[in-house]
Amino acid sequence: AAWSAEAGARIDVSFRSGGLRGITGALFVFGRAVDDLVAYRRVGMGYVVPFNVKGARLLGAELLAAARLGEHITAEVSATLLDPRDTSEGRTTTNDVLPYRSRLLLAPSARARLPLRSSWLGDAELFASYVYQSSRYVDPAGLAVLPEQGSLDLEARATFHRHLLLRARLANTLDQPRTDLVGFPLPGRSFFVSMESRL
Repeated sequence: AAWSAEAGARIDVSFRSGGLRGITGALFVFGRAVDDLVAYRRVGMGYVVPFNVKGARLLGAELLAAARLGEHITAEVSATLLDPRDTSEGRTTTNDVLPYRSRLLLAPSARARLPLRSSWLGDAELFASYVYQSSRYVDPAGLAVLPEQGSLDLEARATFHRHLLLRARLANTLDQPRTDLVGFPLPGRSFFVSMESRL
């Protein structure tokens, strides 16, 4: 069984001030009480397994904001704050933060469209995004922790002759250390190129 409550507000503002053309924002706060929640924890031999939490409470807030800069640039940011707690009666550990729940997620991004239309080159687009994730416990006792991690990705796209789409992406541009759910390291800075044909 689960009980939840949410409240939100949204604001849309359009105006001209220098290069700023408009701002959009949304804020939501929420709360949820859950019985028999399925959560996850890390165990030996490099496995992540589900387990049952008799009672849990999750409080949080989500923010989304976007701004249009000039004719071709858009910037966005999203953020999630979460307070996940184990409220089970008879809990034997002093830590009550649920495992594998980041208490802060932050994701700013920016997109620029370049209308470079010619006989052979169509639109071009540049995209940058950053994702930050705060540290997480991986066991109910709070003895093991996955450290905070972030990744900056850069991407460029261009259309040629209306039928060919070229993409180039530089992932984890800053070569920051990252790990998977078990704690094994993920690849560092990586470069990808692809081409698509549209008929």
